[in-house]
Amino acid sequence: MYTLLGLLLLAVLLVGGGDLLLWAVGALLGAPLVAISAAALLLLPGLALLRWLWPDP
Repeated sequence: MYTLLGLLLLAVLLVGGGDLLLWAVGALLGAPLVAISAAALLLLPGLALLRWLWPDP
């Protein structure tokens, strides 16, 4: 999938005048990373706190 998007990005750069499309493709490629990072920042401290409050017997 990333190969297809990379080819699309290259085509936009070669044709020129596709600044908005360039930003859209960049956002599309970066969105999963941002979502994973945000989920990790929200979930991991909570899980660590639960493990600290309720240790294994």
